[in-house]
Amino acid sequence: MGTARRLHYRYDEYLSALEVSGVKLEYCDGEIYAMAGGTPTHADLAGSMIRLLGNALVGRCRVSSSDLKVRIEATD
Repeated sequence: MGTARRLHYRYDEYLSALEVSGVKLEYCDGEIYAMAGGTPTHADLAGSMIRLLGNALVGRCRVSSSDLKVRIEATD
């Protein structure tokens, strides 16, 4: 007999799981997903885009990497 998978988590449960997780996690609509790591090519491309966007938008916008957690409370 297998273990039942829980289908809905609260945001505070996600934050607790994130503290002890060895992998990157994403929270969406009550579900917690493990995120895969990127390839070196992907990391290089992302780094270049952050640099280019940051230089182009200096003083107008903030450019961050995908490691930044963002929560939209209206949609949780």
